[in-house]
Parts: sequence; C-alpha cells; structure tokens
Amino acid sequence: MISLTNLLGCLLIGLGTLLMVVVVTGIFRVDFVLNRLHVTAIADTLGTLLIFIGAVLIKGIDWVDLKLLLILVLQWFTVPVCGHMIAQLEYAVVGHVEEHLADDTEFHHHREEEM
Repeated sequence: MISLTNLLGCLLIGLGTLLMVVVVTGIFRVDFVLNRLHVTAIADTLGTLLIFIGAVLIKGIDWVDLKLLLILVLQWFTVPVCGHMIAQLEYAVVGHVEEHLADDTEFHHHREEEM
C-alpha cells in the first residue's frame, strides 16, 4: 500500500521534473538571451526545490538531506551570479540591449486612463 507521503513525494518529483522538461523544450522559442536567462533561473530554482522536497518526503529526513540542502542553497547562490555574468557578456558583445527592453511609459499611461 502506498502511503500519502510517498504519493505526495512522487507527485512533487514529477512536477519538478515536468517543469524542467517544459522549460528546456520551451526555451528555444524565446529569442532574447536575457529572457532565456530569466526563465531558466526561475525554473531551475523551483524545479530543484520541488524535487528536493519530494525526495525528502519519500526517503525521510536524515543527515544526507542536510548535505543536499547545502547543495541546493549553494546552487541558489551560484545560478544568479552565473546569469548575471552571462547577461554582462551579452551586453558587452552585442551592445544594443535597449532595443529589446519594453518601453513601459505607454503601458503606464494607458493604465492611468483606465483608472
């Protein structure tokens, strides 16, 4: 008989894996590098957290989980730094990033008229 914690753990692992697979396949539809970085950083953070929590629920809490949590926290610190470095490289190589940024003045002006 499958326990509720095992079922919930499998569900969380499945959701984390599905999230990462969807992001990996969908990332090629985004053209701009900085948008790709943003999507992958968010999915990486959430996907690894879901997989970690699911594994803890299935296996139970022990000392190995503290090591895995340390790896997860280190990854949460290094992924944004790597993303920032890649964004700086993109800006240094391509240079004209401003054309990809949205001009929000029209959006904010339109929202103020609606209110």
